[in-house]
Amino acid sequence: MNAPHQDQAERERTRSAADAFLALRDSQARPALPQLRQAGAKLRIPHGQAAFARRLAVGMMRLSPAMTDAGWRRLNAGLYLMSRRRFATLCTGDRLQVDLLDFIGSRLFHFGVWEPNITAVIMDTLRPGDVFCDVGANIGYYTVLASRLVGPGGHVVAVEPSPAALRVLRDNIALNGLTNVRVVPAAVAAERGRLALYAPSFGNAGTTSTVARDGRSLQAEVDALRLAQILTRDELARLRLVKIDVEGGEGAVLASILQDLAAFSFGTDVLAELSVDAALPGAADANDLVARFNAAGFRSSAIANSYEIRSYLEFRAPMPPQDLRLPITAQMDVLFSRRSRAGGE
Repeated sequence: MNAPHQDQAERERTRSAADAFLALRDSQARPALPQLRQAGAKLRIPHGQAAFARRLAVGMMRLSPAMTDAGWRRLNAGLYLMSRRRFATLCTGDRLQVDLLDFIGSRLFHFGVWEPNITAVIMDTLRPGDVFCDVGANIGYYTVLASRLVGPGGHVVAVEPSPAALRVLRDNIALNGLTNVRVVPAAVAAERGRLALYAPSFGNAGTTSTVARDGRSLQAEVDALRLAQILTRDELARLRLVKIDVEGGEGAVLASILQDLAAFSFGTDVLAELSVDAALPGAADANDLVARFNAAGFRSSAIANSYEIRSYLEFRAPMPPQDLRLPITAQMDVLFSRRSRAGGE
């Protein structure tokens, strides 16, 4: 007799997750969002994809919360057998070619959003005419998002060294007809040269790195440049945000920015994933990196970022960046800015 009530409760629970993702579109009346709509891209969350994922995951959580991630992998393995390549519909209305067995690809396929809190920061920061630099662009989620935000008068520089990721990145740029993106097939380093690129872990192509890990094979040798050498003078002048996600190699990227800091405009923000793994050979100390940026006049803010399926299902609204307190003891996404966040400039 309780079955109808249980079904109704489950429907309401799954619907609340969809409403929360829609907060990325409507919350806080971000100035960038009306401008994005005027550019012709309707910002939305694809209900069909998200509803399917929610129904499955909520059912698994009712059986056992511990089964959620394992069941999620089994689901995507089944979809993979039907079609390895699928197209994810993003919150911008754009499409990305994704691999359903890939960690990032599966979340994009089911939810249309990757790293919701970081997505919200990028939406809140970029304006038409800005330049965005995507260091570690992978298959192009942030590249496509930023392309819509900066509009035809803006520019995106997508930096990606992996030959495999570059192929999909270029395909996704062409798929969406983007004309304001420049792809740079290179790594960012403290000095010009050549770097070894190591293969990713199985099921997560985003872990390709210039930092060696046990068991990772050499994928390629790639060109490496300082970031200021990659960007043109005009791009440096209009650069609003640099996003860095290079799986342990962020020390060299951030060092290159600090080394050439005078070449960057005062209004350039840096958003970086900082790794904390003493076992990684040559990896920079995250606390030292934060201290160096603070000494250079940047304010450091932490951005909450969870990759668990439950965090996507239970997402309610974007969490704004919080003042960072040292020491850093776990991997963390950090926003470095010399601008006043409250003032917007």
